[in-house]
Amino acid sequence: MIKKTILFFVATFISLASWAGGKSLVVTFDNGTTQTFLLSDKPKVSVADDKLIVEAAATTMQYTLNEVKTFTFAEVSSGIDGLAAGYDITKEGDAIIVSAQVKVEAYTADGKEIGIQYTHDANRTIISLSSLPNGLSIVRVGALSVKIVR
Repeated sequence: MIKKTILFFVATFISLASWAGGKSLVVTFDNGTTQTFLLSDKPKVSVADDKLIVEAAATTMQYTLNEVKTFTFAEVSSGIDGLAAGYDITKEGDAIIVSAQVKVEAYTADGKEIGIQYTHDANRTIISLSSLPNGLSIVRVGALSVKIVR
């Protein structure tokens, strides 16, 4: 009940925030994954039926409240420089190629871990996107999280 009350006040605050600029809303889950929403997209946040619901940029995400660890704001950089991870990431056909051997994890939009096929080849990681289910998935490549819609 306390968690619902806190999330309600945070949701109300977001609705009133007009200083969206370079800020983002970051939802962190118990499993360590995060989901980021730019405040410039004017996300609407609500709580219903033990779920945190975020509507932003024509996307609606629902998360079970007991899986949400924190709900905070953060500065975001503009441009691709904010994605620097110490390696290059490219897309070739239905695969993502990372110029380093990194750990790869994938999650559904509601934070549940899903399997993803990847291999290490010399000094690269090759991630098969065809192994992801249809819909929105979050793929964590090393310390970087990427949203992918199939």
